[in-house]
Amino acid sequence: MISLPSLRRALATALFCSGLAAFFTSGAHAAVQLPTGFQDQVLASGLDWPTGIAFLPDGRLLVCELQSGRLRMIVNGELAAIDPIGIVDSIATAGGEQGLLGVVADPRWPSKPFIYTLSAALDSTLRISRFTAAGDLSDGTSGNLAIVAGSRRELIRDIASVTDVHSGGTLRFGPDSLLYVSLGEDAIACTATDTTKLNGVILRLDVRGLPDTPGPPNKPLLAAAGNPWGTSANVNRRLVWERGLRNPFRFSIDKPTGRLFIADVGFAKYEELDVTSTGGLNFGWPYLEGTAPFVTNECGIPAPSGLVGPSFQYDRAEYCANNCSATIIGGVVLRSVPNSTVTFPASYDGRYLFSDYYTGFIWMLRDSSGTWVKAPVVPGQPSTADWARGYTQASDYVLGPDGAVYYALNGYDFASGSGEVRRIAHDNGNVGVESRAAARVEFAPVYPSPSRGSASLRYVLPRAARARLAIYDALGRRVRELQPETSLAAGEHLALWDGRDESGRNVPPGVYMARLGVDGASFTRRIPLVR
Repeated sequence: MISLPSLRRALATALFCSGLAAFFTSGAHAAVQLPTGFQDQVLASGLDWPTGIAFLPDGRLLVCELQSGRLRMIVNGELAAIDPIGIVDSIATAGGEQGLLGVVADPRWPSKPFIYTLSAALDSTLRISRFTAAGDLSDGTSGNLAIVAGSRRELIRDIASVTDVHSGGTLRFGPDSLLYVSLGEDAIACTATDTTKLNGVILRLDVRGLPDTPGPPNKPLLAAAGNPWGTSANVNRRLVWERGLRNPFRFSIDKPTGRLFIADVGFAKYEELDVTSTGGLNFGWPYLEGTAPFVTNECGIPAPSGLVGPSFQYDRAEYCANNCSATIIGGVVLRSVPNSTVTFPASYDGRYLFSDYYTGFIWMLRDSSGTWVKAPVVPGQPSTADWARGYTQASDYVLGPDGAVYYALNGYDFASGSGEVRRIAHDNGNVGVESRAAARVEFAPVYPSPSRGSASLRYVLPRAARARLAIYDALGRRVRELQPETSLAAGEHLALWDGRDESGRNVPPGVYMARLGVDGASFTRRIPLVR
């Protein structure tokens, strides 16, 4: 039986088991080993603890530095002329895990030029903030971009952070245009069982109703329709999507399917991956570590029913005999990009790539009828278990618009100023980041599929263009025009079909087609509709 005071004392003296706290140790950075046909390429070096990365819709890459609070930007494979583009102030940097943890851009860019961050604040709280950018908002080749002074709007700034570990750290937008945020349980395990605390949870926030101006938090405006506790009298509960997590430092969203891939850091034995497309789940901490019971006498006995086990887990004993450090770093679901010279091949589509912060292996998983298992070995793998090696201190991964995998490397041998942003690319492509202006139109698969009366249609324009979107039945007859032909800005666009025709009547179940026309080119997606 383990009590929570004992657990907290153990965490204070054995930080290596809790997350990224090996910032204070030294170690060798192994040479990168990749399968045949892949290269690891550097885009920017000399960075100070780059921790989170995110693409703007036009292909420019944002980078946040953990302890300096600097926001930096990579354009065409190098740091932008304006550097940094901004600094997030008032951040706490104690313990090695605190600081500026994550960054993401608004998918409505450039009409809504907002950048969101998650940071640990000096008043023992976590802050979710929004900043406004100005400059060349529509030119993906320009380094002229900067945060507007005084533009900070706080979304949430009262999330408890009384310890210096387990803060979570990721912000991602889903295909529903909602903002998802991961938060750790602050090394106080029972908070993961309490949806009113905003610890040990994934939040799902609707930022579209916020004023464009600076201002204080307004939580009721953030409550997203469809959240599992959306009718709760407690405003915090209305923001929660998932719970029962320990330290979901990194997660990603596979936009074609809308599924969340949550990498939850374990205590002493198991690191776990939780894959979900449904809200309201309880992933078990602190009653479970992975699939194993984790006994505590302070969170209520017996454990509640309905706990959800991981989609995949790994035991440190698989590669370490002496209880070594481990921290799962969530990666990405791979999606190939036609005509890209650096994309992962189409044979990798749907596979999930992730790494371990301390050991530095990359593993590749595939979905086997709902169970996630190791993908088959490919030529040149360094071992049957490891798809790649040498990724010690990698802290964030994103899938690029070119189909390559981009990642932040905190540094070499835990030395300040040795951080880099790099990418894993197939074949011999150029090091520069491909601009969205050179990429194809992206028309994402319909979400959800099948649709039960409504469907979300997301598309990305590489440049300003004339676009039209309409729904047709199986005989080719137009059912509904969602977007009359008009000029639209570059970036992400979202249309919603409510399952009705032009007259407002519900259409019968069946297979419908969404047809997107962009400057004379046509793109089509199937919509299986059930009632």
